Amino acid sequence: MSLNLLARPIGRTVAAVFVLAALCGIETAASGAPVTVAVLPWRLNAEESGFEYARAAVEDLVLSRIGSAGAVRMRRKDLVARAAEGLGDGPIDDAAARRLGEKLACDYVVFGSLTIMGDYLSLDVRLLSVGDGSVRFFYANGASEAALIEMASEVAEEVIAAVSPEEKDLGPPAMTYRGKFAPSTAGDGEESRP
Repeated sequence: MSLNLLARPIGRTVAAVFVLAALCGIETAASGAPVTVAVLPWRLNAEESGFEYARAAVEDLVLSRIGSAGAVRMRRKDLVARAAEGLGDGPIDDAAARRLGEKLACDYVVFGSLTIMGDYLSLDVRLLSVGDGSVRFFYANGASEAALIEMASEVAEEVIAAVSPEEKDLGPPAMTYRGKFAPSTAGDGEESRP
């Protein structure tokens, strides 16, 4: 049996696999890899102690919601924590976030803070492109701890839209999200939307 005879069936099999993958919507190397995102440790700003659970919950919610997108691959939380060990408890600046993103081989890093003052809650989120250092800002606010899940989900959806390969125009790095619980500027009691 000549080598040429073996090459034909193998070539047909390889071609059939690629055609089947394309028909089924399976990503191949030619279609581009999903973007890689790391959620860095969040800062907690609270008048009282005892809210560490809320900070950890928001961090986990944002990580899992972003990770549920098909076009996004998340860095494991333990690897991110290990890479961020030397940062201390202060806020993470853009330069430190970019260095961590490079160390973790990510396309984007997400970081920010949870502020709790009485019944007022605020999520302030930064999405940094490791490649060019550009930053986008997102935020959501609410009036009770029960709102945290929805706030985290909405911010995660905005991050997914920003990093998705289908997103054509990311726009200028500016405040792009007011959140469902933002006060209305219309004066009619309706929720404010961008």
